[in-house]
Amino acid sequence: RQTFGTFVDAQVAEQALSGRLKKEGERREVTVLFADIRGFTPLSARLSPQDTVALLNAWLGAMVAEIEAERGVVNKFMGDAIFAVFGAPGDVPDHADRALRAAAAMIRATERLAVPLRARFGQAIRVGIGLNSGTVSTGLVGAVNRMEYGVYGEAVNIASRVEALTRTLEADVLLTDATARRLSQTFHLVHQ
Repeated sequence: RQTFGTFVDAQVAEQALSGRLKKEGERREVTVLFADIRGFTPLSARLSPQDTVALLNAWLGAMVAEIEAERGVVNKFMGDAIFAVFGAPGDVPDHADRALRAAAAMIRATERLAVPLRARFGQAIRVGIGLNSGTVSTGLVGAVNRMEYGVYGEAVNIASRVEALTRTLEADVLLTDATARRLSQTFHLVHQ
Protein backbone atom coordinates (compact mmCIF):
# COMPACT_ATOMS: atom_id res chain seq x y z
CA ARG A 1 0.00 0.00 0.00
CA GLN A 2 2.75 2.46 0.94
CA THR A 3 4.87 1.61 -2.12
CA PHE A 4 1.84 1.85 -4.42
CA GLY A 5 1.16 5.30 -2.94
CA THR A 6 4.53 6.54 -4.19
CA PHE A 7 3.63 5.73 -7.81
CA VAL A 8 0.12 7.16 -7.77
CA ASP A 9 -1.54 9.74 -5.56
CA ALA A 10 -2.33 8.43 -2.08
CA GLN A 11 -6.08 9.15 -2.49
CA VAL A 12 -6.17 7.23 -5.76
CA ALA A 13 -4.17 4.37 -4.24
CA GLU A 14 -6.49 4.16 -1.23
CA GLN A 15 -9.64 4.13 -3.35
CA ALA A 16 -8.17 1.60 -5.80
CA LEU A 17 -7.03 -0.77 -3.04
CA SER A 18 -10.35 -0.52 -1.19
CA GLY A 19 -12.34 -1.17 -4.37
CA ARG A 20 -14.08 2.22 -4.24
CA LEU A 21 -12.50 3.54 -7.44
CA LYS A 22 -15.09 3.13 -10.19
CA LYS A 23 -13.55 1.17 -13.06
CA GLU A 24 -16.32 2.08 -15.49
CA GLY A 25 -15.81 5.82 -15.07
CA GLU A 26 -17.97 8.66 -13.80
CA ARG A 27 -18.67 12.35 -14.27
CA ARG A 28 -17.32 14.68 -11.60
CA GLU A 29 -17.47 18.41 -10.94
CA VAL A 30 -13.86 19.47 -10.31
CA THR A 31 -11.30 22.22 -10.51
CA VAL A 32 -8.25 21.42 -12.62
CA LEU A 33 -4.82 22.93 -11.96
CA PHE A 34 -1.90 23.03 -14.39
CA ALA A 35 1.47 24.40 -13.24
CA ASP A 36 4.64 24.79 -15.29
CA ILE A 37 8.13 26.16 -14.67
CA ARG A 38 8.78 29.11 -16.97
CA GLY A 39 11.86 28.79 -19.16
CA PHE A 40 12.69 25.30 -17.97
CA THR A 41 13.87 23.92 -21.32
CA PRO A 42 16.77 26.38 -21.77
CA LEU A 43 17.64 26.06 -18.08
CA SER A 44 17.75 22.25 -18.23
CA ALA A 45 19.98 22.44 -21.33
CA ARG A 46 22.61 24.19 -19.20
CA LEU A 47 22.32 21.79 -16.24
CA SER A 48 23.75 18.33 -15.85
CA PRO A 49 21.22 15.47 -15.84
CA GLN A 50 21.80 15.09 -12.10
CA ASP A 51 21.12 18.79 -11.45
CA THR A 52 18.05 18.75 -13.70
CA VAL A 53 16.56 15.85 -11.72
CA ALA A 54 17.55 17.45 -8.39
CA LEU A 55 15.91 20.76 -9.33
CA LEU A 56 12.73 19.04 -10.52
CA ASN A 57 12.51 16.89 -7.41
CA ALA A 58 13.01 19.91 -5.11
CA TRP A 59 10.31 21.91 -6.87
CA LEU A 60 7.86 19.03 -7.46
CA GLY A 61 8.18 17.90 -3.85
CA ALA A 62 7.24 21.35 -2.58
CA MET A 63 4.34 21.65 -5.06
CA VAL A 64 2.88 18.24 -4.25
CA ALA A 65 2.88 19.11 -0.54
CA GLU A 66 0.85 22.28 -1.21
CA ILE A 67 -1.60 20.49 -3.53
CA GLU A 68 -2.16 17.62 -1.12
CA ALA A 69 -2.57 20.02 1.83
CA GLU A 70 -5.73 21.25 0.05
CA ARG A 71 -6.98 17.71 -0.76
CA GLY A 72 -5.88 17.94 -4.38
CA VAL A 73 -4.69 14.93 -6.37
CA VAL A 74 -1.64 15.09 -8.59
CA ASN A 75 -2.79 13.27 -11.70
CA LYS A 76 0.43 13.53 -13.73
CA PHE A 77 3.91 14.97 -13.88
CA MET A 78 4.74 16.01 -17.44
CA GLY A 79 8.39 16.99 -17.42
CA ASP A 80 8.42 20.25 -15.48
CA ALA A 81 4.62 20.53 -15.44
CA ILE A 82 2.02 19.30 -12.96
CA PHE A 83 -1.58 18.31 -13.72
CA ALA A 84 -3.69 18.19 -10.54
CA VAL A 85 -7.39 17.90 -9.82
CA PHE A 86 -9.52 18.97 -6.87
CA GLY A 87 -12.79 17.07 -6.45
CA ALA A 88 -11.84 13.63 -7.75
CA PRO A 89 -11.64 10.79 -7.01
CA GLY A 90 -13.21 11.78 -3.68
CA ASP A 91 -15.83 14.46 -3.08
CA VAL A 92 -14.44 17.92 -2.32
CA PRO A 93 -17.39 20.36 -2.31
CA ASP A 94 -15.16 23.46 -2.04
CA HIS A 95 -12.79 22.33 -4.83
CA ALA A 96 -12.47 25.79 -6.43
CA ASP A 97 -11.48 27.43 -3.12
CA ARG A 98 -8.99 24.67 -2.37
CA ALA A 99 -7.44 24.84 -5.84
CA LEU A 100 -6.96 28.60 -5.62
CA ARG A 101 -5.49 28.34 -2.11
CA ALA A 102 -3.14 25.62 -3.34
CA ALA A 103 -2.08 27.80 -6.30
CA ALA A 104 -1.28 30.73 -4.01
CA ALA A 105 0.65 28.42 -1.67
CA MET A 106 2.56 27.00 -4.64
CA ILE A 107 3.65 30.50 -5.69
CA ARG A 108 4.80 31.24 -2.12
CA ALA A 109 6.66 27.90 -1.93
CA THR A 110 8.39 28.62 -5.26
CA GLU A 111 9.45 32.03 -3.93
CA ARG A 112 10.86 30.37 -0.78
CA LEU A 113 12.87 28.02 -3.01
CA ALA A 114 14.33 30.95 -4.99
CA VAL A 115 17.40 31.54 -2.79
CA PRO A 116 18.53 27.90 -2.43
CA LEU A 117 17.83 27.19 -6.11
CA ARG A 118 19.79 30.25 -7.21
CA ALA A 119 22.68 29.24 -4.94
CA ARG A 120 22.77 25.67 -6.25
CA PHE A 121 21.76 26.06 -9.90
CA GLY A 122 22.61 29.68 -10.66
CA GLN A 123 19.02 30.64 -11.36
CA ALA A 124 15.76 30.93 -9.47
CA ILE A 125 12.60 29.71 -11.15
CA ARG A 126 9.16 31.16 -11.78
CA VAL A 127 5.98 29.22 -12.26
CA GLY A 128 2.70 29.81 -14.06
CA ILE A 129 -0.52 28.21 -12.80
CA GLY A 130 -3.85 27.90 -14.63
CA LEU A 131 -7.15 26.91 -13.03
CA ASN A 132 -10.47 25.93 -14.56
CA SER A 133 -13.60 24.31 -13.13
CA GLY A 134 -16.15 22.13 -14.82
CA THR A 135 -17.47 18.64 -15.41
CA VAL A 136 -14.98 15.94 -16.37
CA SER A 137 -14.99 12.21 -16.99
CA THR A 138 -12.80 10.18 -14.66
CA GLY A 139 -11.85 6.54 -14.39
CA LEU A 140 -9.27 3.84 -14.83
CA VAL A 141 -7.94 3.67 -18.38
CA GLY A 142 -5.21 1.73 -20.11
CA ALA A 143 -4.40 -1.90 -20.77
CA VAL A 144 -5.01 -4.96 -18.64
CA ASN A 145 -1.44 -4.87 -17.32
CA ARG A 146 -1.06 -1.06 -17.10
CA MET A 147 -3.90 1.15 -15.83
CA GLU A 148 -3.94 4.72 -14.60
CA TYR A 149 -6.53 7.04 -13.12
CA GLY A 150 -7.46 9.57 -15.79
CA VAL A 151 -9.34 12.86 -15.85
CA TYR A 152 -10.67 13.96 -19.26
CA GLY A 153 -12.76 16.65 -20.85
CA GLU A 154 -12.99 20.22 -21.99
CA ALA A 155 -12.40 21.53 -18.46
CA VAL A 156 -8.96 19.89 -18.51
CA ASN A 157 -8.08 21.30 -21.93
CA ILE A 158 -9.14 24.80 -20.92
CA ALA A 159 -7.05 24.66 -17.72
CA SER A 160 -4.01 23.72 -19.79
CA ARG A 161 -4.61 26.64 -22.17
CA VAL A 162 -5.09 29.03 -19.25
CA GLU A 163 -1.74 27.95 -17.81
CA ALA A 164 -0.11 28.66 -21.20
CA LEU A 165 -1.61 32.18 -21.09
CA THR A 166 0.30 32.94 -17.88
CA ARG A 167 3.42 33.43 -20.02
CA THR A 168 1.74 35.88 -22.40
CA LEU A 169 0.05 37.85 -19.63
CA GLU A 170 3.03 37.62 -17.22
CA ALA A 171 0.68 36.34 -14.52
CA ASP A 172 1.60 33.86 -11.83
CA VAL A 173 -1.94 32.48 -11.48
CA LEU A 174 -4.85 32.73 -13.90
CA LEU A 175 -8.31 31.32 -13.32
CA THR A 176 -11.36 31.17 -15.51
CA ASP A 177 -14.75 32.72 -14.79
CA ALA A 178 -15.99 29.15 -14.31
CA THR A 179 -13.66 28.82 -11.32
CA ALA A 180 -14.32 32.35 -10.01
CA ARG A 181 -18.09 31.67 -10.00
CA ARG A 182 -17.56 28.55 -7.85
CA LEU A 183 -15.54 30.31 -5.14
CA SER A 184 -17.35 30.37 -1.80
CA GLN A 185 -14.68 32.35 0.04
CA THR A 186 -13.60 35.92 -0.65
CA PHE A 187 -10.36 36.22 -2.62
CA HIS A 188 -8.75 39.34 -4.06
CA LEU A 189 -9.01 38.72 -7.80
CA VAL A 190 -7.85 41.02 -10.61
CA HIS A 191 -9.89 40.80 -13.82
CA GLN A 192 -7.98 40.82 -17.11
